[in-house]
Amino acid sequence: MVGPLAQFAAATDRGAADEICNAARSLPPEQIRELLRLLSIFLGFPKVLRALQCLSLPPETLDITSTTASTNGEEFFRQLYGSDADRVLLHLEGLDSLLHQWVLNHAYGTVLSRPTLSLSTRIRLILLALAATQCWKQWQSHYRNAQRHGIRQSQILDDLESHNWLTSADKEKVTAWVQNHG
Repeated sequence: MVGPLAQFAAATDRGAADEICNAARSLPPEQIRELLRLLSIFLGFPKVLRALQCLSLPPETLDITSTTASTNGEEFFRQLYGSDADRVLLHLEGLDSLLHQWVLNHAYGTVLSRPTLSLSTRIRLILLALAATQCWKQWQSHYRNAQRHGIRQSQILDDLESHNWLTSADKEKVTAWVQNHG
């Protein structure tokens, strides 16, 4: 199921309205919304808002308080990062304590922990977004998460090749890293 979602993500990143609309045609509105929420973390609000402005999605009523209150960001972070969690949390805290809290509360607690997209799909899309934005340290960290959660190396390499999102140089960099750290 990553294919159409990755195509939509790439279109959102590039920003062409016709490409965004074409990529959205095969996706249900709830998946589009969830993917855009996920992409807001990696691509930024402006690109996501631009994509939403191109689409005519049906209105959605969402109880924000129950959504954010029902998920513990640190708990989900620890689930995802396993034995690496303490090290990564310490690193984030050392970079900026406020950003550390934003990452836990918003990125992991409010956005990434949502169940609409499967965990495997979310991780695979995160890997594509991080490679597209050339955030290599974060990519490596999420690659370890992918391994921890049973995502096969072949799936990741297939994702790289089957979507017109990454440059050839970025694909080569990821492929080499995966093959050396598989």
